[in-house]
Amino acid sequence: MWVMTLDGFYSAVESKDDPSCLTVRCRMEQDAERLADAVGRTVEHTPDRDYHWRVLVPRSAWGEYLTTVARTIDYDNFKHEVGVRQGRRRADVYGEVWADLLSLQYDPEFSRRTV
Repeated sequence: MWVMTLDGFYSAVESKDDPSCLTVRCRMEQDAERLADAVGRTVEHTPDRDYHWRVLVPRSAWGEYLTTVARTIDYDNFKHEVGVRQGRRRADVYGEVWADLLSLQYDPEFSRRTV
């Protein structure tokens, strides 16, 4: 699962060592630190991996985090608010992801597919 919040970008997958937890992987150390603080966990630095920071999060804590993030939305434009809180460069990167995903909406190959 990929999640973009005002705290950062997260890639959550099942922990290989503990199925009761998720390994939440981060590209930016600050994102990992914000998540770790929010869920009461620690950050693991993994410079030899594709995501350099990871936080092992119990599934219930991840769900609570996502619920809190959803309940505290106080903006009407996510990309704009990212720019305000995390800077223009981060907002531009998120905008590029937005544009790439938008292309799916208009691609006939994808619009015909069903799950």
